[in-house]
Order: sequence, then C-alpha cells, then structure tokens
Amino acid sequence: MATDAEEKEKERIMSLPQLQNLMKKDPEAYELEFAQQWSHFDSQMEIFKLKPQKPASSFGEQVMFLAHVAPSFPEKAKALPDILIGALNDHFEVMHSNMRTTLVQALILLRNRDQFPCIKTLPMYFKLFGTQD
Repeated sequence: MATDAEEKEKERIMSLPQLQNLMKKDPEAYELEFAQQWSHFDSQMEIFKLKPQKPASSFGEQVMFLAHVAPSFPEKAKALPDILIGALNDHFEVMHSNMRTTLVQALILLRNRDQFPCIKTLPMYFKLFGTQD
C-alpha cells in the first residue's frame, strides 16, 4: 500500500493536459513550469535529431503541449515554429510518418493561432507532398 507521502507526490505531479489547462488560465503563475517544459523539449529535440526515424510518442506529446500553450507565452515560444520547420526540413525524408504528422499538426495549430506567417511553411509543405503519407 502507498504511504501518505507517496499519494501526495502523485497528486503533485500533473499530467501535461492538466498543466496545459492551468497554463492557459494563468500564464504568469506558470512561467517557471513553462521554462522547465521548454528545457525538456530542447533535450528531446536533440535526441530526436540523432535518430529522426525512431518514433517518440513522448516527444510528440511535448511538441503538441508547447503548440497549445505557445499563445500564452508569445515571447518565450516565438522560436517554436522555426524549430519545428527546421526539424521537418532537415529530416522529413527519414522521419517516422507519425512524427512527421505530429510536427505538421503542431505547425497548423500554431498557424491557426497567428503565431507565425503562413509563408514560412509553404516551401516545406511542398517538399512534404513528395512523401508517401
């Protein structure tokens, strides 16, 4: 059986959807958590660049999380579209199809929220037309 301390620790640890909801409601109160998530994303991006053909669901979840909360942290997250576009441009030919889809979905979400101009992604989207998926 779990002790009281273990139960409190489980309650303290939030899932990404819970944290996303809280960040959207009160961005100022969660700036530190955003910085931690961004640092985690940077680490996962470096790992992804080493093996882009390997699917990583946790990396995909992190990308979508940041895409959802980026409008709440416009200054801190303004580099996200360029990072995702760069990853797609550099690795789209060998990237796992699920990861490619996730990155494109994140870019579409960011674009729909006016986080960057559409013209930035058009050349990359035309490259993606050549892929099977």
